[in-house]
Amino acid sequence: MTDDMTHGSPHGISVVVPVHQGERHLQAVVDELLPLVHPFLSPDRHLLQVVEIILVYDPGPDDSARVIRELAEKHEIVRPVWLSRNFGQHAATLAGMASSGGDWVLTMDEDGQHDPGYVAAMLDCALRASASLVYARPTNPPPHGLARNATSRGAKR
Repeated sequence: MTDDMTHGSPHGISVVVPVHQGERHLQAVVDELLPLVHPFLSPDRHLLQVVEIILVYDPGPDDSARVIRELAEKHEIVRPVWLSRNFGQHAATLAGMASSGGDWVLTMDEDGQHDPGYVAAMLDCALRASASLVYARPTNPPPHGLARNATSRGAKR
């Protein structure tokens, strides 16, 4: 393994978060990502850095737009992307990816199901395998009601 510390710039990571009804959880997700905006070493000694957090507003019935505006005003690294209407999670994710400028794109749910603590391990996996894509399974429990969680599990199967 090469030591990226000797190669200068870190691998820049764009984090894309599609936002639909994220008012309650969005602040916590951004707070978990903020420590990663400073360059850090992965377990395989690759130098990494989150260079932008892209919050894609996919309009919903809550006050997510206000939360996104507040986060963008408070943190220079937070970039909002505004969709004109609700297009769904996949379209919002693709809009965020198309707006990204990092070397790598990491997608996360707005509700905290994805643990930012695994960012380095996922990038190490991609670099070790010379892969352009890495999938991971959410590790945190979904914060939704029983019916929605059951429906989501069924859809994923």
